[in-house]
Amino acid sequence: MIIIDAHQHLGNMPINPQATEPLDLKRNLAKRIGFMDRFGIDQAIMLPSNAQAAPRGAEDRARANDMIAEYIARAPGRLIAGLGTVHPADGDLALEEVVRCVRDLGLRGIVWHHRFLGVRIDHPGMHAILDLLAELRVPAFVHVIAESQLESPWRLEGVAEAHPDVQFVALDGFSSADHAGWMFQIARRRANIHFDTGVATSVGHKFREFIEELGPDRLLLGTDLYCEPELFAAPFPLLEIRDHLDLSEHVKAQVLGGNISRLLAL
Repeated sequence: MIIIDAHQHLGNMPINPQATEPLDLKRNLAKRIGFMDRFGIDQAIMLPSNAQAAPRGAEDRARANDMIAEYIARAPGRLIAGLGTVHPADGDLALEEVVRCVRDLGLRGIVWHHRFLGVRIDHPGMHAILDLLAELRVPAFVHVIAESQLESPWRLEGVAEAHPDVQFVALDGFSSADHAGWMFQIARRRANIHFDTGVATSVGHKFREFIEELGPDRLLLGTDLYCEPELFAAPFPLLEIRDHLDLSEHVKAQVLGGNISRLLAL
């Protein structure tokens, strides 16, 4: 099976050209590929950093998207797709950037970590962006980490209901035992939401139960890997699903690579 990590971040991204500590892309990539080789991850999807400073607003966010495209071009066999990002409060500038990400940079979707942007998932500016994603036929990746009310799962469910033609990925949805329970409820009601394993709690995540009840086609492997800073030593969701859960090889292949490949039309 081909193992594809659907949730890796570039890491610290000083996008200001005058930054005193520019990101060493060569070093970062070497560490990333080393990690992937060590744990048998064949390919990965790259996401921009969550908390990069953007003092120039939309201009800086566009530079972050450029960096993602530049980075994946350094290892096209291993980093097979990237996601862009925009701020929902940027209005027409956000819409223009979405089109540029997809048509000019070749990025395969748009991602948000709303708590770092200081706005909620259901910010009014999201609707025009999501209408555009439906037109472009690319998915929306939305963090719903347990630590943030701005990213409460019910907010994602609301925008998914309002935009049934958009495919959503709930990132970090299993980040607490309580959140894991909510993922079951949301998955039953909203067929257009998929779920990754990033930041999954080690106890109470219920991956097996999720697959048994809701099927294997909406769960995606995600490690939430940052190389700088390093946040963990081993990708436990991969090890658990691949090496320890009693699942068929077909189901493992879907969760560990097939589903994200199909979603992004790779």
